[in-house]
Amino acid sequence: MFETAVPIHGGAGAGYLQSRGIPPEVASAADVRYVPRWPHWTRTEDGDWSLVATSRRVVFPVKDQRGRLVAVQGRVIGPDERGPKVLTRGDLGAGLFQTGGKALDEPLVCIVEAPIDALTLSAAGILAVALCGTNVPPWLTVALGFRRIALGFDADSAGDSASARAASEFRAMGCDVERWRPSRKDWNEVLVAFGIDALTAELKGELHVSA
Repeated sequence: MFETAVPIHGGAGAGYLQSRGIPPEVASAADVRYVPRWPHWTRTEDGDWSLVATSRRVVFPVKDQRGRLVAVQGRVIGPDERGPKVLTRGDLGAGLFQTGGKALDEPLVCIVEAPIDALTLSAAGILAVALCGTNVPPWLTVALGFRRIALGFDADSAGDSASARAASEFRAMGCDVERWRPSRKDWNEVLVAFGIDALTAELKGELHVSA
C-alpha cells in the first residue's frame, strides 16, 4: 500500500495537511504520502472477503532502527470518510515515525505521540519523532542512551502518565529527560489555534527553560 501511495506534492492529501498548518515540503521531507482509496473489507456469510468501501488518508511511514518500513498509519482527511480516524497496518510497536532521516541524530531528540505533532514541531524548526502512541520501542532507549530527550506527549492525564513512564525508561539508560507540555491538548492544536509564530515562541520557551 505504501509503495503505491501518492507522494505529498499537492492534491487532497497536501490540502488536508495544510489545513492543519503543515507545509507540503515538511510532509514531503518525512516521506508522508496520500492514499486516495484505502480499502475497507468485510467477511461475507460464506467467509469470503468483500470490499465495502474506501477512504482517503494521509499515510505516515513507521520505520525500525535500520530504516526498514515495519508499519503505516493512515489518517482520514475529512469527517465523512469511512472507518476510524486512524488506521494502522503492520507492526506499529517495532518502529516510529521520523520527520527527517537525521531526527535521531540531533543533540536534542524530541519525542511525541502522533505523526501530525512531529510534523508540527518540524514546521517550527525542531526535528521530532512520533511513537504513534505512547509505548517506547525497546531499541530506542538503547539507541538514545546518554542523550538529551524531550518528551512532548499530549497535555492530559494519559500524556503525563506516559511521560513519567517513558522518562523512567530513558533515565535508566543515562538520558537527560525533559517534559515539554503543550499549552493546548497537543502541539498541532497549538499551531492551528495560534499560528506558527506562537508555536515557535512556546518551543523557544521550552528550550530556554531546559537550558
